[in-house]
Amino acid sequence: MLAQVTELKPAVVCISALPPFAAGHAQALYAKLRAHSPNLEIIVCLWHFEGDAQKNATRFKLGKGHALFTTLPEVLHHMTFRTELIASGEKQV
Repeated sequence: MLAQVTELKPAVVCISALPPFAAGHAQALYAKLRAHSPNLEIIVCLWHFEGDAQKNATRFKLGKGHALFTTLPEVLHHMTFRTELIASGEKQV
């Protein structure tokens, strides 16, 4: 997957994970992606996660501009806002 990120050069990577072991695997993948591509925007989606999302965001040590979500509406809101920023010229990809 890291090779694909290098080859495709996406603007955003979304790590999508489901319980019961979602957080640990997602955290490991996030750390690898961040080390491999430090300028890449990464969002982490822990679907149907019932724990403390803020506590997990802290545990992930999310980088600037990175985010953790637990629902599809949150992800869609984030991506819509991001797209609007890019369209207005406030954020460059």
